[in-house]
Amino acid sequence: MPAKKPVQIGAGDDLFRWVIGPPFGTEYVKVIASKKPIEKLATKELRAKRFNPVTKSILKDAAAEVAETDAKDWTESDVEINTYAATQSEPTVDARRYGVFFGVSQHEFNAVVEESSEGKRRLNLPTPDRDAKHLERLMREVGQLKDSRVYTSEQSTRKQLEETITRWLPSVTKPGDTVFIYFSGHGTQVPDDNGDEADGLDEVLVTHDFISAGILDTLLGKAKQGQLNPAVRERVAALAGVFRRAAIAEQGSAAVARATGVSDDLFARWLQRLDGRRVVVVLDICHAGGFATQEKGLEAAKAGGVFDFCDGEASRLKDIGQPDSALFTACGAQESAMTRGDEFPARLGPLSVLTSYVIDLLLKTKGPLELNQTNEYCVRAMDEYFTERNRELQAARHDPLTPHHPHLMNYCRKPVYLKP
Repeated sequence: MPAKKPVQIGAGDDLFRWVIGPPFGTEYVKVIASKKPIEKLATKELRAKRFNPVTKSILKDAAAEVAETDAKDWTESDVEINTYAATQSEPTVDARRYGVFFGVSQHEFNAVVEESSEGKRRLNLPTPDRDAKHLERLMREVGQLKDSRVYTSEQSTRKQLEETITRWLPSVTKPGDTVFIYFSGHGTQVPDDNGDEADGLDEVLVTHDFISAGILDTLLGKAKQGQLNPAVRERVAALAGVFRRAAIAEQGSAAVARATGVSDDLFARWLQRLDGRRVVVVLDICHAGGFATQEKGLEAAKAGGVFDFCDGEASRLKDIGQPDSALFTACGAQESAMTRGDEFPARLGPLSVLTSYVIDLLLKTKGPLELNQTNEYCVRAMDEYFTERNRELQAARHDPLTPHHPHLMNYCRKPVYLKP
């Protein structure tokens, strides 16, 4: 198929026609778009006829071939097709809004980090659970969500993120719907493994069950002393194999992080199951500050750079017809997303800074509220907040806070409303 040109299947001069028959319902067509031919799928035998069965063996070999290709030279998408009987009219459903909210305050291996650092470091955070719960409740009340799910701490595992994004959301939404995905907690970086990142780093969401190379090393020591239960011991043994199979230690550290967290590459692939929906991702995550990890990639990040979780990936999706996506983040590459200890807003208790201002604006805005307006408000409000806090800290002879700044990457074709 030629690039950047519409293709009709079947075309007016084709010698075949689609025949639609039972069972009717939803099916998916996997589309892989590549700048170069995929040799395993371009043989004379497979191109000799109009339709040719492709064996599982050929697909497996083709997948391995694509995986070794530069990520900028290929992409994939799931095209959803709904079929109906001739006697059945296609249902007309207005666009709906759904949301999933994840907050990770408590981490499975926080005690291991505290023990290994003699109490100098910790993974647990005070506000993400509260962030997710309050924002989900408010978006239900004023954001007109038809349905939503909220997962906190031990519920916010890597498996739960995957299940929610790739199974639950596609099952309840249709093309044209709007989906909000919110995550509050830690974020980190690891060396890029496929050449699609300008700064050479992939971003990773830190779920409840995340294990860094440092945590793994401590757990291996505990395993040798018989201090782990069978389930954890089995996980640790599997991750040790992941680390050993890497060529060098730095790659091993990154491989362990990818296996237990959610990289932006993986997250982008999950989002492809939401093809045709408008997807808005909001991340209130601490990038590096206070996070106990052994990843060397953190030191290589450009000072002041944008924390570009899924930014480049969203651009790739946009190029193949999935333009309706937006990403709203709390901070830049070298910035730590902070919490505030006061009762702002509306006496909801301590919240993360970005989330507190999003909630504040939702509460006090009388009419519709766009995502772009929200970003502009948070930029001003957070700048004023850090200026005032540092004035107070200076007067009290305390060290100042290092401000962090929100970023918005909005690829949506029409305005996105947090509050319609």
